[in-house]
Amino acid sequence: MLGYDVPKATAFYDLALTRIRAIPGIQAALVGRAPLDPSYSNETIFLSDLPAPPEGHGTEYNATVSAEYFDVLDIRIVDGRNFTVADTRTSPRVTVVTQAFARKYWPGERAVGKRFHARTADGPEYEIVGVSADYTVVRPGESPTPYIHFAIAQHPSTEWRFLIRDAAGTTPPIDRVRRELRALDPGLLLDGFSMRQGVNRVLLPLQAAALGLSSVGLVTILFAAIGLYGVISFMVTRRTREFGVRMAIGASPSQTLFLVIRHGLAIGAIGTVLGAFAAAGAAAMLANMLYGVSAADPLTWITALAVVFAISLCAHLLPARRASAIDPAIALRSE
Repeated sequence: MLGYDVPKATAFYDLALTRIRAIPGIQAALVGRAPLDPSYSNETIFLSDLPAPPEGHGTEYNATVSAEYFDVLDIRIVDGRNFTVADTRTSPRVTVVTQAFARKYWPGERAVGKRFHARTADGPEYEIVGVSADYTVVRPGESPTPYIHFAIAQHPSTEWRFLIRDAAGTTPPIDRVRRELRALDPGLLLDGFSMRQGVNRVLLPLQAAALGLSSVGLVTILFAAIGLYGVISFMVTRRTREFGVRMAIGASPSQTLFLVIRHGLAIGAIGTVLGAFAAAGAAAMLANMLYGVSAADPLTWITALAVVFAISLCAHLLPARRASAIDPAIALRSE
């Protein structure tokens, strides 16, 4: 905040939170980083109960938050406790970590009570006092992510943000919040965005990539259909004399039609199976980019295979109809 030193900013944030929470149905917290915010930070940690690096250290995402953060986002504390008023700038440093963090560094053990140093092996030491449920940190659909929460009260700053939620699940009355903040300081420059906007912002590159891949896929399907039609037409032309012989000895046009389609669909089925195996490998590589759908989603796979098979059927239809309409006399004279 421009023009504020740390003591003045701390007093402002405390008073602002009190006024915002006085608005009926509003929950509010202070954060250094909200979930899905692209400006995430990493912290290098050194575990106090493990050997020196490289065995006992790692780099993890982190955020500095107030105790209300977990209630605003409906994140459960599954072990230990939340931050309290006893966690101050002069008290021992504490932190709350996610279950993924606890599983990564102390598998099969209780993380509460464990300690680590931040930034360097002899940097500030923190005690884990709570473990929260895992939740989305960087992008929707991510696997459980190790995450560290530091207490705002132990890291005073002038650059905190307000995280606001309407308890009824509707859009918070932002204008009312702005009025409360400007009542404390009329010169404030205020900005904000909703969690939905945050999701859209994070997904934008993935949506653009999906659109590009879809466009490439459609063009590929078009070329495949043209190529398939050309190959089948060539095969039918090569077998014109054979069809003439078959029809001359009694085969009906419908039997000829069925023969061509059956042969073509057999080739199409083999290609579809081989393509499915190749697609499965590609889907496994792209699994981390998917949101709202699994790489093994049955509806998606059935639809994709049905489309490919339908294209194969259509590519065979015209050559098959042409074969069934052949005049046996003309076909027998063909070279």
